[in-house]
Amino acid sequence: ELGSLTEGQRATLKSVYRNGSHLLQLIGDLLDLSRIEESRMRLRIAENDLVAYLRNLVAQVAPLTDRKNIAVTFKPQAETATAWCDLDRLERVFVNLLSNAAKFTPVGGHISVHVESSDTAVTVCVEDDGPGFPSDMAERVFERFFQVDAETAQNRYNQGGTGIGLALARELVELHSGRIWAESSPGKGARFYVELP
Repeated sequence: ELGSLTEGQRATLKSVYRNGSHLLQLIGDLLDLSRIEESRMRLRIAENDLVAYLRNLVAQVAPLTDRKNIAVTFKPQAETATAWCDLDRLERVFVNLLSNAAKFTPVGGHISVHVESSDTAVTVCVEDDGPGFPSDMAERVFERFFQVDAETAQNRYNQGGTGIGLALARELVELHSGRIWAESSPGKGARFYVELP
């Protein structure tokens, strides 16, 4: 109704929309952390095949990785891996791990997603070949508002986060009676594991 937009105006509006969406996501994450603290978050547990679910999720993050020419491989150990879980809540966990991997992996790098299952658990590993972080920070990366310092990944790629995503991921995984952990060393990439019963 107000006429056509110039390319510059269109780019500005897209940026405003992206930033607004990001802010909404952060608010949602903070509200979820608050609900967890107050024991008000309820899970809708059902039996789910994580292989099929993660195959679709990996395909959905392709626009993030294509822009940086990052090769993403999905490596399930078997055709199915069943876990009792709330996929809506776990989506926050896996999207966070995949988007972090895409953010910190350099142009032309690699991300792989492995799924292994046993009689008692399903383990998912998201691995990248980004800058990594010191191994003594492997527990701290899950602390609320913690950010890897300027000596490591944040400054090298100028893409530090808010320190909310991994904290929320840990809380959500633990609500499922699972566990999440990280392994890394500077220059060797990072591996994040999620184990669900």
